[in-house]
Amino acid sequence: MSHPKFVDASRRRFRCGLAGLMALALAVVVATDVTAQGTGTVTGIVRDAVNRNPLPGAQVSVEGAGLGGLANNVGRFLILSVPAGQHTIQAQLIGYRSVSLSVTVTADETITVDFDLRQEALSLEGVVVTGTAGQARRREIGNQISQVTSQDIELAAVTDIGDILQGRTTGVQINDFGGQVGQASQIRLRGNSSLTQGNNPLIYVDGIRIKNNELEEDDDEAGASSSVFDMINPNDIERIEVVKGPAATTLYGTEAAGGVIQIFTKRGTAGAPAWTFSADAGLHSMPYIGNSLNPKSINPTGFQMNDCTRSQRFNAQTMQFEIINEREPGCPDNGSWFRKGYFQRYNVSVRGGGENVNYFVSGRWENEDGVVDPQGQESYGVRGNVAFTPLQGLNISLNNNYQHRKVTWIPDGNNASGLTLNVLRGTAGYTPGNDDSLVLQNDLFSDVDLFQTAATVAWAPNTMWDHRLTVGMDYSLADFIDWKPWGFYEDPTANRENDELKERNLTFDYSGSINYSPISDISSRFSFGGQLYEEFTYRLNAFDEQFAGPGEALIGDGTNRDVGEDRLRVRSGGFFLQEAVGFKDKLFLTAGVRWDGFSTFGEGFGLATYPKFSASYMLSDESFFPTGIVEQLKLRAAWGQSGKAPGAFEAEKLWEAADADEQVPAVIIDNLGNPDLGPEKSTEIEWGFDLSALDGRVTLEFTKYDQTTKDALIGVSGTPSSGTDNTVLRNLGEVKNWGTESALNLVPWRSENVEWSVGVQWSTNDSEITDLGPLEQLDGGRQVGRPLYIQYDDVLTNPGEYGVAPILADTMIGRLFPTDIVNLRTRVTLWQSLTLDVVGEGQYGMVRPVGPAYQNMRRTSLTNPVWPYCAPILAQWQATPGPNSNRIANSGLSTDQISQCIQQYSDQGVWTTAADFFKLRSATISWRLPESWVPRARSVQLSLQGKNLFKITDYYGLDPEGQDNGFEDSTPNDYYTFGQPRTFIFGVTVNF
Repeated sequence: MSHPKFVDASRRRFRCGLAGLMALALAVVVATDVTAQGTGTVTGIVRDAVNRNPLPGAQVSVEGAGLGGLANNVGRFLILSVPAGQHTIQAQLIGYRSVSLSVTVTADETITVDFDLRQEALSLEGVVVTGTAGQARRREIGNQISQVTSQDIELAAVTDIGDILQGRTTGVQINDFGGQVGQASQIRLRGNSSLTQGNNPLIYVDGIRIKNNELEEDDDEAGASSSVFDMINPNDIERIEVVKGPAATTLYGTEAAGGVIQIFTKRGTAGAPAWTFSADAGLHSMPYIGNSLNPKSINPTGFQMNDCTRSQRFNAQTMQFEIINEREPGCPDNGSWFRKGYFQRYNVSVRGGGENVNYFVSGRWENEDGVVDPQGQESYGVRGNVAFTPLQGLNISLNNNYQHRKVTWIPDGNNASGLTLNVLRGTAGYTPGNDDSLVLQNDLFSDVDLFQTAATVAWAPNTMWDHRLTVGMDYSLADFIDWKPWGFYEDPTANRENDELKERNLTFDYSGSINYSPISDISSRFSFGGQLYEEFTYRLNAFDEQFAGPGEALIGDGTNRDVGEDRLRVRSGGFFLQEAVGFKDKLFLTAGVRWDGFSTFGEGFGLATYPKFSASYMLSDESFFPTGIVEQLKLRAAWGQSGKAPGAFEAEKLWEAADADEQVPAVIIDNLGNPDLGPEKSTEIEWGFDLSALDGRVTLEFTKYDQTTKDALIGVSGTPSSGTDNTVLRNLGEVKNWGTESALNLVPWRSENVEWSVGVQWSTNDSEITDLGPLEQLDGGRQVGRPLYIQYDDVLTNPGEYGVAPILADTMIGRLFPTDIVNLRTRVTLWQSLTLDVVGEGQYGMVRPVGPAYQNMRRTSLTNPVWPYCAPILAQWQATPGPNSNRIANSGLSTDQISQCIQQYSDQGVWTTAADFFKLRSATISWRLPESWVPRARSVQLSLQGKNLFKITDYYGLDPEGQDNGFEDSTPNDYYTFGQPRTFIFGVTVNF
């Protein structure tokens, strides 16, 4: 039994404890109530300071409070439970300069804060992916990376994706071969480095590798072909990143020596559905076809392409051209082989989502007429990008894209039934009765379906670990038809060719990283990963001729069939390790290595090894760096290796079927093979700096690079005892490739109502063959000590002489690719709504053989002066009596004139000339209507765009970018392909 004294004491302790708990609970409730009453809300919108467009995805945070969020799909943000009092709110977005504003938050009230962010020409805090193991800030990277954003794309006069990069990035050359719509463009990054294995860059879309060359259609008749690259919808692109050499592409391994282009498509952002609709209408117009040697006064019809209602002849007595007002046979009703090529295109997209799921969906349709009837294309496509976060740190994204394109070609180029060839040659063409309309009876079609799908799983369980896995497929199906109907002049009994091509590219890419800080002020990121890639190509080619009669026909309806089938599978795989160390967030050192295997390597080769090193130093972050004019200065350097693999079966011994005596089946050696065959290995060192001054109004980027490609693949003929005289690839050669890239951006004027920026980019590039193994030279006169791709031909060695015969000798005339590329750009925005954007590009230091000049000279007569420059020279030659020796002595013609215009003394090399040019690539005027005018829409923008509005050149061919040898070929040749037309586009974009 307890003593009463102790019982009372226990009760008192219990009552005191209970009272204490009640007091504590009351304090918590009161504190909670006070806290609730002591917070407010911050909301607002984040816009572009220059054009007032909303910036979805911008990050807005309360400094020191651990509060923040992302701007939604219309640029709005909302931050809840912000403690009452004075705070600094910061808004930032990659590519823009961050802005901080001071606000006072009042309890139970909502404060509105709007941010206007300004683009940075040099954004060292921006995150990039290309060339790195995962994401990295620009300040950490030792090599140069170019980037084009959706803001630039919206202002570009775009008819295909190649237009986006044209004139906007250093070290990039994108040439349009001809004027047929749907025609592929050739891409070169830092020139050429391979003698035999192609120089195209690798292209990735949302992490999967896609086909990087033309669709391998049998395009001899059309002189043109299409590409998967140009089928991507430009309206779907968020940004493009470009890295340009082995120092930056090591982690991509074999095949990346030509550089890498990464395309990132748009993603959804949180918020209610935000719709965008755009409609464009315009036309293509072919300017007058003329040149410096044939001014309009003596070539008034544009070689009868612009005007076929009349022709001309040369009067040898008056030494004047006489116009004959007679319509050419087959001349179209409008009096020209060219027409206005009208087009229309429509795009619609929607983006939105919630906290854990977001989406971007788009669709497009386009119909485009070429400048020659019936050339043109129709295309349509859809895209769906979905991302969701089922768990904290786990993000899954699915990207799907389908595009369809049907192109109607016309026969052109180096083709006896080509339109341009026959029209330009006048009565010396191949069409019966000079009726050149007959060539258009040749039906040429390409039907292309493209499907791309990618799934990416990103998992970051904590701040230390992160993983990324991407699996995807790029699949294309091309159906090419060449149909010459019954009665066609070239083959009256008709012939038909069908080329079916299927290409499937599979990508499996994994990378992981460990982030840690071993000691204070030192950060480390160790990365590892691997990649598997498979390219499968199936091609079925069928040809049939000698059909029984007119009408629709298919392969098999004729009596002379020929069918061929190709199946090709190439696999590659590699894995890498990389360590990146940062010191005080100023100095960054990176070292990595990749090991690669390839199914086309010889059995005795093994794995290829590609190491890399890079350094980046933010000198301006040092305390001793003087403050004032220069705000940021980054020094960088990188060294790395990459490669080019040999083609399929080059390492294998192959046999082919043959007929022996009396048609007995036999086999012969097709390829001896080389079991030790490996890749070309390109080594590059690049260094440079990035500078920003005067509050971002002046930025300067400079890069110097030197490449050496060793073990270059060269074909060497076997010995007679080997049983074949076919060449065998060996790793024997060496090539050097070097240059510089400079970019200067200025903002001469910045005020509340005016923003004016100017950009100048200058890229140089040159090359030299330094070793050819046992060979003295390769085709085209390529020898040790000469550039990689040149024009080697006969030239006049005794110019300016009279009374003597021209003397021609083979020599190197010049380079076939430019040594200097200059890009000029200016942009002016007035009143945050009216913008003028102009981009020009000049290419210099190259030559082109002018095929039409040489071939038309051979066919020029006084009654058919198809190369007018030569008509008076030919008349003077023919007016001199006697043999040619007498004409040389007494005609008064110089060796230059004779070698150019008298067939037996001329050669292709005489008609090779400098092909320098400057073109106005793009010009745009856009106007965002006042919001009060469009109350039911977030914004409405009108635009007027122009492409290829003019060019400056002394080149006397049809076009200095003309190319008839194909997408892959590195020996461009202007041969009866008309150039790019002028394009005018009127567009409306509505956001709601």
